[in-house]
Order: sequence, then structure tokens, then C-alpha cells
Amino acid sequence: MAVDPVTNTPPKTTSDYQTFLKLLTAQLKNQDPLSPMDATQFVTQLATFSQVEQLVNANKGLTQLVDATGANTNRMDLAYIGRTVEAQTDRFSFDGQNAPLAYAVGKDSKTVEIQIKSADGTVIKTIAGETAEGRHEITWDGTQDDGTKAPAGTYLVEAVAKTDKGDKVDAVVVVTDQVKEVIFSPDAGGAVLVLKGGGQVRSADVMKVSS
Repeated sequence: MAVDPVTNTPPKTTSDYQTFLKLLTAQLKNQDPLSPMDATQFVTQLATFSQVEQLVNANKGLTQLVDATGANTNRMDLAYIGRTVEAQTDRFSFDGQNAPLAYAVGKDSKTVEIQIKSADGTVIKTIAGETAEGRHEITWDGTQDDGTKAPAGTYLVEAVAKTDKGDKVDAVVVVTDQVKEVIFSPDAGGAVLVLKGGGQVRSADVMKVSS
């Protein structure tokens, strides 16, 4: 009998099925021979028993279908390894030459800043971005605010958009990076792609895939 992996108890439908079967068996064993169960009532109970049995079998079939679908999806997600994807994350890899980035602004803003940060969160480069609503692209060549060149490595990035009153506007950064590995995490609701730059994104959040 299948059991719940968390509570270690049978599913409720299966439990009800077993309880119904025990009650029906006990009723047949203990009925009065001089006053047997009404035939119509007995047929009705047998029909109910059959319906419960069909429900249990259908539930098992659906569970197997879900498991098979999940396995197929996992195998498909493995195809991301080695591919370059575009996805929303705050971490990217800089190869020492340039890093293509993209960002999206929720609505027209007064100012937009793309802040490049070191691994400890220190802002090393601030780039003025386009303020119009929608998606925009930029490329960071590694130049820092102090004029020096940043070494190759992993960096953080944040898009900060504000209205003319200083209120924050929704803005997200999209990075292009190569998938290094795939982790299957039930807590994340599916596969998690680990990018070369250290970022982690759900496969469902991938916007674009290239070779």
C-alpha cells in the first residue's frame, strides 16, 4: 500500500477504501441468518464499493502519470547543461573583456542606475540606464568608477529605478550566462540551473536559450 512520504500514512482515499471493505465484510459476517440483508441495499453497497475501488485505481494511475511527466521534464532540463541562457538573476560572470546585460523597467522612470557590485556587495560601477518602460540592453567592459579595470570573476548587479519623487520603480536585471549544472530541488518547484557566474535560476524562468 502506498503511504505518504511525510506522514508515513496511507492516502485518505485508500484508507477510506480499506475501511469500507472491512465494514462490508463485518456486516456480511454478522448479519442475522433469519433476517438477511435486503438485496437492494446489498447491491447498492457493492456498487459503492466498486466506485471506491475505481477511484483508488484512477488515483494510482494519475500518480504514475505525474511521476513519469516529472521524470521526462527533468531529462529535458539536463539539456541546458553547456548551453547559454538568458534569465533573471543578480549574479553574473565577467570574462575580463565584456559582460552583456539586460534590464527591464516596470514603468517610465526619472532615473535608472545599473549598479555593478563586487562579491561583498560594494558598488564598483554605476551606469546610467534608459528610463523608458520596457527592456533595455547594456554591456559592461569591466571599467570601474575609479577608472581601473576589474578582473575576470563573478559580480553582482542591480537595477535601481526611481520616480521624480524618489519612489522606487520595479526593475529587474537579465543576464546571459552558460549553464554549468542542473539541480533538482522539490523546494524550488522544479529544476534549478546553476550558471557559470554563480547565479541560480529556475528552468521556468529562462527567457532565451542559445548554443
